[in-house]
Amino acid sequence: MATQVETSQGIVIALRNTGERDRVVEIISGSHGRMALFAAGARMSRKRFGGQLDVFAHVNFSWTPRAFGMAQLTEARAIDLHEGLRTRYIAVLRASRMLRCARALTDEGEPTEGIFSALVAGLGCLDRGDEVGAMASYPVILRAAGLDMEGCDAVSTDTDLDDFEHTIASWIERHTGMRARCR
Repeated sequence: MATQVETSQGIVIALRNTGERDRVVEIISGSHGRMALFAAGARMSRKRFGGQLDVFAHVNFSWTPRAFGMAQLTEARAIDLHEGLRTRYIAVLRASRMLRCARALTDEGEPTEGIFSALVAGLGCLDRGDEVGAMASYPVILRAAGLDMEGCDAVSTDTDLDDFEHTIASWIERHTGMRARCR
């Protein structure tokens, strides 16, 4: 029986080293939600994954599903590494907050096209230095997750982004019953 390989696009949201050679790569995909994938040899092989597996990277990726255990990442090719945001500390901080919020609202294996699209747009804005555009991605992420956006208009583009992100974290906490780790 041939092994089935699946392909999708995603944003790398976390990397965890495991053993001396391997990594667990956490990705948010529009078609598959949040996924944890085992990347055998990812810490050692420049040829296989190169610099494609980095937090904030928008990638095309392929994986082999497993009946038991973690699916295995077989390939990742960068669409956008978001190198512009990596040069500014505040952009990295804001992108990290955005990923944590999206992660808190995304279930494993559940399609999240709206959250994924807003995340791609928000990271793109941060990459270009457009903080107002990035701020506009948060309400889209919340709406895509089905959260009540009542009172969203009370936060304007003149609002300090740190205050705005705190408000978003409060909304997530209030509507999901779990402590949002967006800050």
